[in-house]
Amino acid sequence: EEHRFKAVPVDVAAQGRAAGVVADLSQADQAVDAQGIEIHHPAAGLVEVRQVVDAHRRLLSGSGRTLDFVKRIEGGIFVTPKENMRRAITFEHPEWIPMSFVINPSCWNHYEHEVLFELIESHPRLFPDWVRPEEPMELAYGPNARKDHPFTDDFGCVWKTTEDGIVGTVVEHPLANWEDFDSYTPPDPEKCMGVGPVDWGILAEGFAEERAAGEFNSGYLRHGHTFLQLCDIRGYEELLFDMEDEEPMLWKLIEMVEHFNRVIVEKLVGMDIDMMCYPEDLGMQVGPMLSRENFRKYIQPSYRRIIQPARDKGKLIHMHSDGDIRLLVDDIIDSGVDVINLQDLVNGID
Repeated sequence: EEHRFKAVPVDVAAQGRAAGVVADLSQADQAVDAQGIEIHHPAAGLVEVRQVVDAHRRLLSGSGRTLDFVKRIEGGIFVTPKENMRRAITFEHPEWIPMSFVINPSCWNHYEHEVLFELIESHPRLFPDWVRPEEPMELAYGPNARKDHPFTDDFGCVWKTTEDGIVGTVVEHPLANWEDFDSYTPPDPEKCMGVGPVDWGILAEGFAEERAAGEFNSGYLRHGHTFLQLCDIRGYEELLFDMEDEEPMLWKLIEMVEHFNRVIVEKLVGMDIDMMCYPEDLGMQVGPMLSRENFRKYIQPSYRRIIQPARDKGKLIHMHSDGDIRLLVDDIIDSGVDVINLQDLVNGID
């Protein structure tokens, strides 16, 4: 029986070259279509498969996708990175552990670049796309991570940081006084995502290109979409007092933030992403930043409502939080979360 194995396309030029190489194999006949490189084998013989791998290594050396292709093919493994990621998330025996490594701008700012270059080059499997720059690197920091450049976000929160590359803290809260609520104008999710303007058309085109390449793609709310956003607007202490005092205005503020988040989620889910991500920070060094009772009363219901549009479309749900969240993790999962991205040591994971 003929076995058919499909690999994610690398690029148009590579597909054209690969067609000639694969066609020369004695027991393989290959065709290239718009979706990818399709290899037909009369039997799943590893000799033929490894020949294909070797050909791709030679053709695509230096390409980040080569490693993924090799992982899929060698040893009779025929799993795309996208499918492997889904298996890892759903505990369905992935063929390898998906990993990504990033050296963020604050590290580039803090350490000598030559040291980081050598570190990266000593781990080619972790940084397969790396090419040492010929010119000095120009670092780009987020708008709320630039020293001596206060940043006002879309909600009117003013951020400051003391070191380039390190995300700052909010030092001015637009609703520090409830008296200002009636005159407060929330941001428009049609125009921004909370930390700057957005072009939804360009974003949709990017997701479409990733899908065409067979990549696993994710949509993101801004970091701190709900609890931290309430803290930024009101101030942390004031927010906790509001919860303890059962301040009626707090429900109006939660509704305002939730509406903003839900519109963004619905837009992203409509772009046919694979996973919707909800990054937030809820923990301190010891314990969460709010009581479990207040989390269940004020935050979890909002989580459920902004997660539901993604679940309705069958998307995977990813939740990030720094800090010790052991008292909240069961409730977070119960909100509809598939993936919990948490810190290890502070949560007792050795």
